[in-house]
Amino acid sequence: MLSAKENITDDASGILIEGVLASMAEYYSAELSQKVKRGIAITASKCKFFGGGIPLGYKVDEEKRFIINEENANS
Repeated sequence: MLSAKENITDDASGILIEGVLASMAEYYSAELSQKVKRGIAITASKCKFFGGGIPLGYKVDEEKRFIINEENANS
């Protein structure tokens, strides 16, 4: 993945730079994935809503906590 501003040559040093940039991008992606998964696990352990569908019989309050929805809890 190259940006329009990067002038990478076709010689040996260009191949090295391209490999380093690709490795850095892969590292960033893997690190971001770990952080997101950690954040989801922490939020779930606190029983807080972090996106997606809300389970039937529940609703989410202002602090993103699950509370029982009395109207359809028995459905």
